[in-house]
Amino acid sequence: AVDLLTLYLALELTTLCSYILVGITVDRPRSNEAAIKYFLLAAFASALFLYGISLAYGVTGGTDFETIASALERSEGSNPLLLAAMGLLGAGLAFKIAAFPFHAWAPDAYQGASAPVAAFLATASKAAGLAALGRVCLVAFASEARTLSVVLGGLAALSIIVGSIIALSQTDMKRLLAYSSIAHAGYALLGLISGTPEGASATMTYAFLYVFMTLGAFGVVIALGERGENLDGYQGLAAQRPGTAALMLLFLLSLTGIPPTAGFVAKFVVILSVVRAGHLALAVLAVVCSVVSAFVYL
Repeated sequence: AVDLLTLYLALELTTLCSYILVGITVDRPRSNEAAIKYFLLAAFASALFLYGISLAYGVTGGTDFETIASALERSEGSNPLLLAAMGLLGAGLAFKIAAFPFHAWAPDAYQGASAPVAAFLATASKAAGLAALGRVCLVAFASEARTLSVVLGGLAALSIIVGSIIALSQTDMKRLLAYSSIAHAGYALLGLISGTPEGASATMTYAFLYVFMTLGAFGVVIALGERGENLDGYQGLAAQRPGTAALMLLFLLSLTGIPPTAGFVAKFVVILSVVRAGHLALAVLAVVCSVVSAFVYL
């Protein structure tokens, strides 16, 4: 999409399908509850996104990315309405990738949905949301790179901290992977902070590799059935099903970022991007929270 309205319609079409998928097992109260929570919060996020589009249109006179970018280049100084538009658009897109503080729907939706649906929400929708966010930041609001770096830096740091720490207390595997996905959304956002094509490339590399890591972990949960949905179900798995246990170990090592797995490459690329942009504190935070997440996974 090269227009905010097209982007909005595309995101809404995918999200409408997601509501139905989460609540498709109508005989499970938890599934129905998750679908309703997801629907209500997503409706709120959609309203924010639309309000952001209307403000951006009011300030720049267009909704396509090129018109917005050229209008911003001609303008002198920061317009408060434009900052509000950027904040609202950012909030709408942060909801799609389940970044803090717009993450509240993810744990309940993942837990209430069947494991294959949770896997889809954790991977496909997150990758699409990151791609959309990267495109909006790099093309439409490229001239506001300094403001965006502060906002994205805050979102990334809070997502990494909250996702890593709350995952410590989880006993349900799908909720654990939900908080894990919140932390990983934060890691992926690190690449966009620099506001350069190289940074966006780092983010999409992270998203690409994250999809395979998470699909693998959810694949093991699906293969184990009801046993795989609770942490206690993994006790003794190595003795009973060594192949499945070895696969789960591989995927969890990758999510942790242990070399030589794909997860290490993904984290190395985004942290290197942050270091090159001069945000050393964020890089240190990312590494420290990786240690916390290592405890969660191992």
